[in-house]
Order: sequence, then structure tokens, then C-alpha cells
Amino acid sequence: MRFMPMSAAMFALLTVGFALHSAAESGEPRTVRDAMWIWAHIEGGYDNLWGLPRNSKMTPSEGAKSMGLRNVIMIKYLGKPKPPFNEYAAQFRDMDKVMWSIVGASGETSDKERDHVLDLAAKMPNVTGVFMDDFFFLQPGEVTPHWLAENNVRFPVSLTLTLPEPTAIDRLTLTQSDWKTSDYRSARFAVDLAADEGQYKEAATGVVPNSPGAVVEVALPKTQARAVRIRILGTHDADGAESCGLQRVQLWQGGKAVSSENIKVEASSEYPGHSAKSVLPIKDAEGQGAPAALTVDDIERLRKRLVLKDRKLDLGVTLYTYQLGERVVPHLKHVDVVSLWTWEAQDLEHLEDNFARFQALVPGKRVLLGIYMWDFGTNKPIPLDLMKKQCDLALKWLREGKIEGMIFLATNICDMDIEAVDWARDWIADVGDEPIKK
Repeated sequence: MRFMPMSAAMFALLTVGFALHSAAESGEPRTVRDAMWIWAHIEGGYDNLWGLPRNSKMTPSEGAKSMGLRNVIMIKYLGKPKPPFNEYAAQFRDMDKVMWSIVGASGETSDKERDHVLDLAAKMPNVTGVFMDDFFFLQPGEVTPHWLAENNVRFPVSLTLTLPEPTAIDRLTLTQSDWKTSDYRSARFAVDLAADEGQYKEAATGVVPNSPGAVVEVALPKTQARAVRIRILGTHDADGAESCGLQRVQLWQGGKAVSSENIKVEASSEYPGHSAKSVLPIKDAEGQGAPAALTVDDIERLRKRLVLKDRKLDLGVTLYTYQLGERVVPHLKHVDVVSLWTWEAQDLEHLEDNFARFQALVPGKRVLLGIYMWDFGTNKPIPLDLMKKQCDLALKWLREGKIEGMIFLATNICDMDIEAVDWARDWIADVGDEPIKK
């Protein structure tokens, strides 16, 4: 589809149509469809890429309409579309809500591009936010250090946290290891508390789930404790290391995380290079967190520009489940909404655990669950059972108020006769008009 040159006057007239679907008027989602978005790239953006079965001629607006969706997140891909965006954005005049990337695919961004996007938003009342795609420069295995015990260790293995002063600990959370070889998985455990060092009393027992990065919450009696000892009593490993490990231990008091400052950590067994102190939350010296397209300071300055005369724009960001870890938290604290994506379809088996990990990292953060309709991680069709699983969970969590919505990716694969796309289209038609009960 070609777009004819448009005068400023013509564009101004179009904004009347945009205003009919402004963020202020749209309010909170009323139906499931109101909470659904589609990820958009320029037509043909994936041509001859990702192992897809054919090329596409479908524009973003055509892709959205083909799926029965009215909310679009437009992401720059391979440098397109190029600014200024007024002409290309005209196709979205009938959409309810639009978000536009200020950080495009592969983390591409510039001061000039952000200026153009904010200029567009000021002219289009149905632009409700800006988006930062591929924001964190973290690959699998680069996120979180681990404490690991030695291979073929004798159980129990103890991990002891000594606080600088007695503290009324009422719960703790343990994060399972996510080691690349899928072992060092802790299983049964017991938690002991000591008012004075060395005088321990068992306070709780449990099992850490056998899923990478799974989080287990342990309730504790609210008594003054100077030390917390976690005894790992067994392993999920059937072979390989036949050991145990943890990514994180977090102590809590009255709903607040206990500061890890000055906590001393010791373990009865350590694999070289994976010390016990790795279980404490990471403290970044400059507060800048993970390597990313923009620094925390950049985001703080950007947020001031998101307040327009008639509304405030949301700031959204892409986060992959393999990036879950404390290093991303400094940035996430300054964004409004996170889109959470599972890069390889096989990892959807762990979606519930990964979502729990996300909630533990940034409690209360608004979430749009990313739903791939093609397995881009392996360049293959997504198995239909996994496609159904992620959609069913998204709908369940939406109704429970755990997520704000879901995003289907992407407009430029909607005319490729892909089984998962066709299934999603029918599913959206089936559930889209159901009310979201509060």
C-alpha cells in the first residue's frame, strides 16, 4: 500500500478521527479485546527471514484488522519506517490505542528519532505511549550469578545468612538455580532461625520447584533472628552434578525486603567461582543496572517529556524471560508497563514460574504478556499446544488482574497461512467480546 504525500492541514483533519479513540476516552478495558494489542512492523519486514513460509505484503493496519484487533504497538524494524512518521501513521486513524517505539528492534534509538515520536504523539490523541524494544543488552546466561555447591556433594548443604542485628523476619523467598546445564537444582529444604549465633531452631520446611528460576515463598514466625540457616536436604538432579544451588535468597520484614547491606553469607560447600554471597541481591555501584539502550538517568530525563498538554504517555519496555534478574530492576522501576516475552517456544513450559519470578522482581508492575505466533527462537512453527497454553494463561491472568493485557506478534506474519496465527484469529473472535469482570 502506498501513502500519498499529506499536507499539514490534511493531517490535522485526520486527528479529529484519532480523537474519537483517545486514551482518556478509552478508559480501562471493558472487554477482553480492549486488553489485546498487536505488535506491528512495516510490511515485508520479515521477508526471507526467520524461516517463515513466505513473504508478506500486509501493512500494520491491515494485519491488525485481519486479527480483529484495535490496539497497535508500532516498532521500527531494520530502520523502517523512517521519520517523520506523520504520513505512515495515518493508517492508524481508526485504531483505539497506539504505542510507537522510541527504541526499535535490536535496541536502535537516537535523540532525533525520539523527538519525531514525541512530535507525532502530540498530534495524535490515540497515541497512549512510547515503547522500548530489545532494550536490555543481555543474552541467555548473562543475567544472574549463582551460588552452587560442589559436584556430588554430601547433603545436607547449609547456607547461612548472618544479619548485622536481630531482625523480625516473617518470610523469605528462594530462587531456584537456572544453570545452563539444567542441574544444580535444590529440592527439599529446611529453614532454621537463631536469635543468637549458633542457637538454631527449625522454623519451616519445603521444596524448591524443579524449574529454572522458580521462586518459592516461605512463611516464618515473626521472631527476632540474628541468623537464618537454609539447609538443602536433597537435589532434583538425576545425574550430572548431583548437587544444589540457588540464584537468590531474599529476607522480608513486614512486606519490605530486608536490606542485604552488611549481611554475611557462608555455605558449607561452594563450587569454585560460585560463592555463597552470590545469593544476595546485586548492588550496582552507580545504580545503572544492566547494559541497555538507555541509562537509568536517560529514562528519568525522558519521562519528563512524556507529559503532554492533554495527557501523559506510558513508557513501555520489552523484557525476555531469560533476562529476569536484579540487573534489570533499576531500569524497570522507571517504566510504566513491561511486555514479558518467552523467546523460545519450548520455554513456555516454564511460563508460570517465570511470571512468578517477574512478579517477585518488580511487584505491582503493569504487564502486557507477549504472545509469539511463530517460534523465532528456533525459526520454526510454534507447537499449537504451546500456543494455546500461552493464550489460556494470558486470559486467566487478565481476568485475575495479574496482567493488564496481551500482545500478539506480529502484523507482518498475518497473511502467511501459519497455523498458530489462524488459531489465534479464531480464539480472539471467540473470547474478544467477553467482559472483563472486576
